[in-house]
Amino acid sequence: MREGGGASPSIGFYKMKEIILITGCCGQIGSNLVKKLKNYDAEIIGLDISPPSEELKKIFDDKGKFISCNLLDLNELKKNRNLLEPATKLVHLASVVEDSNDVLSVAEKTIRLNLFSTINLLKILPNLKQICFSSSMMVYGSTKYSPIDESHITNPINLYGLSKKLTEDFLKIYSKEKSLDLSILRFTSIYGPGKYSGNSAKRAIPNFIRVVIEGKSPNIFGNYKEKRDYLFLDDAIEAIYLTLKKPFSDIINIGSGESVTILELASTICKIINPAIKPKIEGEAKSNPLNYLLNISKAKELIGFDPNVKIVEGLKLEIKNEIQ
Repeated sequence: MREGGGASPSIGFYKMKEIILITGCCGQIGSNLVKKLKNYDAEIIGLDISPPSEELKKIFDDKGKFISCNLLDLNELKKNRNLLEPATKLVHLASVVEDSNDVLSVAEKTIRLNLFSTINLLKILPNLKQICFSSSMMVYGSTKYSPIDESHITNPINLYGLSKKLTEDFLKIYSKEKSLDLSILRFTSIYGPGKYSGNSAKRAIPNFIRVVIEGKSPNIFGNYKEKRDYLFLDDAIEAIYLTLKKPFSDIINIGSGESVTILELASTICKIINPAIKPKIEGEAKSNPLNYLLNISKAKELIGFDPNVKIVEGLKLEIKNEIQ
C-alpha cells in the first residue's frame, strides 16, 4: 500500500473505475457503510480522526486505504493529497452535534467542524464526479406542515441545523461551478445497533434503552406529544448505497415513512425490555408539539428507496444488541 508523499498513483493501487472516499468512516453510519461496500466494485478510502476497528482495517486492506486525519487541519490533508486526490465520489458523513444552552460557546466549533472542514476537504479533491452529503431534517426548523417535503421552508432553530444548511448552500455553489452531481440526503433521526458517539448518545432511543435496562423509568420532559420519524440504521445505509449506484443531483428526504410520539417510543421500549416499567412524564405537554415526519416519495422515485424496518422491529434489534 502507498503512503502519503511521492507521485500521484495512476494504475495498480487505484485501478478500479470508482474511488469512493468516505469521511467519518469509523462512526456508526460510516463503519456500516464500509461493510456494505466491501463487495462493491470500487476502491474505498476511509477518512476519520478515530481509529478503525479490526474488521474495518481488513476491509480497507483488501479494498483501498484508511487515512487518519483531522479535516480542520489543511496541512494534514495536504500530506495525504496523493492518496485522496484520485477520489471520484465523496460520501461526506463527518459531522458534529454540539448540545449546549450557551449558543456562543459552541457556535464556532459547530460551524467550523461542519462547514469549514468541508471546504478544506474539497481543496484537495479535484477529480470528484459526485458528492453525497449527509444532511439533516433539522434544516427545516419548526414544521409548517407534515409530512415535510423538500420544498418546505428551511429555517433552522439550532446550530446543528444551521451548520448543515450552510454546508448545503456552499456545496450547491461549488457543485455548480465544478459541474458535478450533488446528492443531498436529509436524514431523519437514525438509530440502530452500534456505538453512538458524542452527543448522539444522549438521543431518546439509546438513552431510554439504557435507563430501562438498569431497571429505571425513562423520564419524558414536557414533549410527550411530539412526534418523530426514526430511521433504522440499515435503511439509512441502503439510501447511501442506492445514491452511489444511481447518481443524481438534487435534495431528497430519507426517513422511515412513519412517526411516533416520544411517549409511544418510551412505552414500546419498556414493553420490550420490562413491561412492569412505565415512562414518567415530567411537566406539561407543549401546546403546539412539533411533528417531524418526512415525505420520502421523491427518494422512492429517484433511487428506489423503500425503508424495510418498522420501529418495533428496529427497537428489538437495538435492544438485543445492547443486552448482549
